[in-house]
Amino acid sequence: MTDRPIACTLTPGELRSGRTDLLPGLAELADRLAPLPDGMRLVFAPRAATLRRIGEVVARENRCCGFLDFRVRTGGVPGEIRLDVTGPAGTREFLRDLFTGAESVTV
Repeated sequence: MTDRPIACTLTPGELRSGRTDLLPGLAELADRLAPLPDGMRLVFAPRAATLRRIGEVVARENRCCGFLDFRVRTGGVPGEIRLDVTGPAGTREFLRDLFTGAESVTV
């Protein structure tokens, strides 16, 4: 992984107004969140609509937070969709702060 600065290109106002269509809104839909060494894992119930929503949010996030890497997994653990959001050092803390207020945050 190359060194990329941990910086979102959205203004605070854009982040607030688009919160539901970005990672914070997705975190609120997650059944649970779990820390990873270099990011966070969001775990969801297996629904086609949820998988589509994850794809939409990842596409939006790729435009404003280029330092993040996304990995969606649907196999391995029956009945779960897992989204691993990772990046350079400091990403886990960035995401924890970003997800503050999401009801499902257990980190």
